[in-house]
This record gives sequence, C-alpha cells and structure tokens, in this order.
Amino acid sequence: MARVYELGSTHPLTAMRLKALNREAAGMGQQGVYPLPQNTRVRWGGFPIEFFFWAAPLACGGVLASYLWIGKSLREMGFVPPAHLMPGLLLALGITWAARIMYRYRGRFPTAEVDQLLEDMSVSQMRPRAVELEGEVIGHGIPGAIWSADLVLQDPTGMMFLYYRSSIPLGRLFFALRSADRLIGERVKVRGWYRRGLKPYVEVSSVESRVAKARPGRGFTSIFGGEGADAPLEYEDLVERSYSQWIQLVGSAICVAAGIIWLLGSM
Repeated sequence: MARVYELGSTHPLTAMRLKALNREAAGMGQQGVYPLPQNTRVRWGGFPIEFFFWAAPLACGGVLASYLWIGKSLREMGFVPPAHLMPGLLLALGITWAARIMYRYRGRFPTAEVDQLLEDMSVSQMRPRAVELEGEVIGHGIPGAIWSADLVLQDPTGMMFLYYRSSIPLGRLFFALRSADRLIGERVKVRGWYRRGLKPYVEVSSVESRVAKARPGRGFTSIFGGEGADAPLEYEDLVERSYSQWIQLVGSAICVAAGIIWLLGSM
C-alpha cells in the first residue's frame, strides 16, 4: 500500500530516500547518519489484505448508493434485483466498515522516537504502527494558520507531522481554536498511529500537556490575570482525544442494525 501512495507523491518514501542517501554516503567513504538494514525489502504479501479492507466498504457503499440513485430506472427497464439486495448491502457495508476500522486502528502504544519511525518502511495508511511520542510542539501543520488542527512535533531525533482526525462535523476546527494554539511551544505526550500517505505522519489518538491556564481579562481572553504580565501564571493539564475511531464504529454498528432490521422486515 505504501508503494501505491508513492505513485501519487512527488518524492519517494522517506525510508527509500534515506537508503539512497546512505548509498551515496558509502560511495564517499562516510557513515550514514540513519543506517538501515541492508536486506530490507518492501513486502507485498500483505497488500491484497490491505486492499480488501480498504476497498470492501467503499464497494458496498458505492453499489448501495448507485442503486438508490438509478434503481427505479433499472426496474423500469426490466431489471429485477436479487431478493433482499438493499438490506444485504447495508449489512455488508456495516460489517466491512467495522472490519476496516479495527484493522486501521490497532496495537498498543509503545514509546518511540521520530528517527525510528522514519526508518520504518512497513507502515502504510492501512497498516499502522501504534506509538507514543514525547517532544515539543513547534508549530501548526500549515505554518501560520491558526485554524489548522494539525501540529508539528519535534523530539531530539527529528520532526513529525501530527494529524488530528475528527468524525464530528467541525471537530477539527473546534480543536484548532480551542487547544491547538495553546500546545505550541509546550512539551507534549502524543499517542497515535504512525502512517504513511503522501508523507509520514502520526494520526493523533490523544495529546496531553501541562499548559498555562487561560484567565479572562479585559478584551481578549489572556493567560494573564487582571494585573497583566505581573500576575502569577496558573497551569492546568490539557488532554485532548480524537474519538474518530469510536464514532466510526458507532456508524458501522448503526448500519449493521439497520440492515438486520430491514432484512427481517422484508422477509
């Protein structure tokens, strides 16, 4: 799957670039900064499974939506659909959607560092690596964009893009306006799933930090009290979680329940 995403990228996979730089360094008689195993090869064996989990709910949903759109015209043309086609598709959508979520969001969260992740060539959008990172948030994912919910974390070994996914409408905007800016410049602990699409990133499960407590003053809300900059700062523990995984599971469960009810009602 990582190779598929590489086809739509302007650059090779990060690990492939590291390997190329290491070869150039060896040619000049120098030691590579990030050495990689020499016998590492991209494994294609898991690609059919990844593709199935990725495509199955899309196929079920696409067929269901298409039939809802043109089903009447097909019946007028004499096409007789199989019995219980619609509730069966809805049930299949819920089941395959739940399977895809469980496949994409799995694993515990062992401690890791950025350089270890960048060297990992096995991850993709569908095959994650659950990790826990600690470091400083140095800015927004889009520099200067206060509406950006994405952040950039730096640890002693490198920088990593943090992607905050939300299945709630406007959830990303609320996180950006409520918490993202307060995390910049702070040391944080992030748990999430390391993936590689067009670029490597960690999809955030939770992020926590101890930040200055916002206190209301005159005009805009300020981290200072009424006495201004001379007021002592108060701190609070800020913990933000992305519930995208669980919201999607609820959506898949609704599809399964609705499909079963529809199927039983049509018998």
